[in-house]
Amino acid sequence: MAWSMATRWRPALGGLIGLGGLIGLGGALLSRGSPLSELGLAPATDPDVIFIVLDTVRSSSTSLCGHDRPTTPVLESLKRQGWATTCRAVTPGTWTVPSHASFFTGWEVSDFEGGARQPTPEQTLTGQLAARGYQTAMISANMVLKEPGWIGEGFDTLEIAHSFSELKGDALSGSVAARLEALDPDRPLFLFVNVVDAHAPYPAVPEGLGWIEPQRPVQHRMWLKDRQTPFNRYVSGEMGDAEARRYRRRLANGYDYGVFQADRSLGRILGLLRGADRLGHARVVITSDHGEFVGEHQLVGHGDTLYEPGVRVPLLFHPAAGPSPVLPEPLSARHVFELLLEGALPDPEPPISVVTHQPSQRTSYSGVAVWGPDEQKLLWRDGTLQRFDLSADPGELRPLPVGQHPLLPVLEASAEAHNHAVASTRSPGEETIELLRAAGYVE
Repeated sequence: MAWSMATRWRPALGGLIGLGGLIGLGGALLSRGSPLSELGLAPATDPDVIFIVLDTVRSSSTSLCGHDRPTTPVLESLKRQGWATTCRAVTPGTWTVPSHASFFTGWEVSDFEGGARQPTPEQTLTGQLAARGYQTAMISANMVLKEPGWIGEGFDTLEIAHSFSELKGDALSGSVAARLEALDPDRPLFLFVNVVDAHAPYPAVPEGLGWIEPQRPVQHRMWLKDRQTPFNRYVSGEMGDAEARRYRRRLANGYDYGVFQADRSLGRILGLLRGADRLGHARVVITSDHGEFVGEHQLVGHGDTLYEPGVRVPLLFHPAAGPSPVLPEPLSARHVFELLLEGALPDPEPPISVVTHQPSQRTSYSGVAVWGPDEQKLLWRDGTLQRFDLSADPGELRPLPVGQHPLLPVLEASAEAHNHAVASTRSPGEETIELLRAAGYVE
């Protein structure tokens, strides 16, 4: 049974056709999964489980994490209310599909072996919660999550946007409200929502905000063949200094307003959950699947490199009961799997690593990065080893020799697993390629 793009709130089917294989960074997944078994009812004491992904929101552009613009007042209010918070979470991948695949399994992106390995329903977050009797709902404003079929398995209902503009702002909160109204009040809920307001194309900035100047929408148009577009001229280094400064300013303005809109959407969703009595005693994680470049390192967008703007994101956690824990830093965001399922992190927490591989992009490379607790970051980049001291060089402008750093064996093992996954990568179907091209992930 193929995915019906014209149908919303369609019951999840065990035989949804997934992606044919891995695109780019090791993860546009996967193929068919097995039907879920007959579900029982969960005990009334099981908490609701809420997972909200603020797509494309990097730490450094949130006022929660020190940005000088008031982009995330809702996130700031949650921190004041005592939610566990870190601005040093590291995404498992550099774009949407691989990161979500990792979120829903706890696996590293390389563990999927380029699409050759996929989880059973019993191994996924949704499958395990469904087996406990949870009613499950997925609402994704990001259209790219339309085709990794196994991610949708276990959800009673799914709604996935057809474009990046369809489920932004009030449209998204309207979908959440409709879903909450249809719930069985006596059964616990697992709700997953992807909020895409910060994703390009960036919205027009209106007048009257006071902290940002108004401007027209910003669309990268990165795959136009006209090499004289602003995007192509900037990333190729052909733009003069003064024009480049203006271009970066427009990018930052549009992106910051998108982050602000994502935060507003989050506030509406939390208000709806609170009104439905689904928030106070819920286990909640809010994070992002990747960051965004707005000119740093002569890059625009995301999906192809491992510098901090693309992978460092905020993560907030609300336990179902008791005080909020202190989150370790840095923290791999793939551990949202354990936080949502059991309310605790693995002990001991394994090393943090992220991979990227997008040979179809001009600004891309094949790489692996690992992080240590002392702000040391090691990078394997197309076979070259580098080290960055993020405390002294937060912009990652001065690479250092790796030497015999204690993290070197971890980096080498991660690079070996990554290379195996790249070699195993399956070719996707044309429909999948068109979907990813429309989203700007491939040429």
